[in-house]
Amino acid sequence: MIATMVDWNEQFADYEGSLRGKWINLTKMAIGEEVEDGNKEVISFLIDEEYDETVSTEEVIDYLMTDGGHLFTPLMNYAYQFPCHPDNLTNEKLAKAGIETNTCVMEDEHNGNFYLALTGAGMDFSQDIAVAFSILFPRRLMPLDWYPGIQNQSNLSLSDKNFNDLAEKMISDCKWASNLFKSLEKTWERAKEKESA
Repeated sequence: MIATMVDWNEQFADYEGSLRGKWINLTKMAIGEEVEDGNKEVISFLIDEEYDETVSTEEVIDYLMTDGGHLFTPLMNYAYQFPCHPDNLTNEKLAKAGIETNTCVMEDEHNGNFYLALTGAGMDFSQDIAVAFSILFPRRLMPLDWYPGIQNQSNLSLSDKNFNDLAEKMISDCKWASNLFKSLEKTWERAKEKESA
């Protein structure tokens, strides 16, 4: 996987997770908006217990901006650029990807590019990157250079369900890409033969 080096420590203005000028944390913004809209799944995740109507959205947002400021904040010094402009990213998709994986979506305001950044530390989060991408772009292939770098060992950082969903997507994508390249190979072989004749 080709990553862009970003020293997030240099980017942080304070310990609450605010970033200096250049970066917008789209995941954190989406989580806040989902809380304001009363998304029970997001609120339950943030309060680490089943949704309780006695917990006000203001309390949850206050937690997200103070004690929970580290949540959904880039940690590892890598960012993985999206191969396309994410026109149809919804708050629901951003929140789901942030909750189910150790990633967040960052926008670079200076160049308009979008990146996945890692919010957890560990040996290997390639599966999280793949699952986040499939949540955000369910009908797209990941960049081809990402596929060989995605570990196929279970229980690295994903739940069993997410690992099985990832395995199904990887198998499906690889079959599709294999068929595409076989077809292209034959097309180019015929073109070469025609030119040689």
